[in-house]
Amino acid sequence: LATDQCSAYWEDLKQMLKVALPPTGQATNEGLVEIFQSLLAGTAQAWVAIQNETLKAAAITMIQVEAGTKVRNLLIYALCGYSGVSQDLWEEGFKTFKAFAKANDCRKIIAYSKVPRVMEIAQSLGASMDFRLLEWEV
Repeated sequence: LATDQCSAYWEDLKQMLKVALPPTGQATNEGLVEIFQSLLAGTAQAWVAIQNETLKAAAITMIQVEAGTKVRNLLIYALCGYSGVSQDLWEEGFKTFKAFAKANDCRKIIAYSKVPRVMEIAQSLGASMDFRLLEWEV
């Protein structure tokens, strides 16, 4: 979505974020406002997949710069598919992410999830599942 289109889909995106936010974020009002501001500023990107005038999937991505090496990666920050998302639609969406990442000089596309279906989809799209996110509460 173009930054000016994010407002039109914000309610849908906000609902998606409430269930699909990564463990490093918080779905508080303040956190959601921060994400919305990032979308409007262009430092985060919103994506939607629409079929037959029905929202089928939504995602938020961000270009992350790895602190040590300054390598750019496209982070799939949040992803949610609604009922009836076909494998073809996931593949089409991933090709779009890949083209965007390449156009923005990203080395990899990265994501994390604990949702079994998302893990299956990622694996079917060729994702390496070798690493795990380790986290501790502070």
